[in-house]
Amino acid sequence: MRYASTDGQGWHDWHLHAVDADRPLAERIMVETVLAVVDLIRADEMRRLGTCDADRCEGVVVDLTRNRTKRFCSTRCANRSAVAAYRARRREHPEL
Repeated sequence: MRYASTDGQGWHDWHLHAVDADRPLAERIMVETVLAVVDLIRADEMRRLGTCDADRCEGVVVDLTRNRTKRFCSTRCANRSAVAAYRARRREHPEL
């Protein structure tokens, strides 16, 4: 693990590098994900993690929105839920 700066001057934007850049992509993603979860725990922000609200989806939702209202893991799940709700309303009230 090393502490580095991305600005090239060594005084701004310091952050940790927990894995070398030449390691396999899957390993780098895993390590960075673990560090991100540690940051959430440390900052008492675990409520930003959840599961997707879409039917039959267990995707992970990482809510980084300011008002913490993200409900779906992807635009695809959000659209599917919106279409399903629209169709259900049309079945209930076909005159609309």
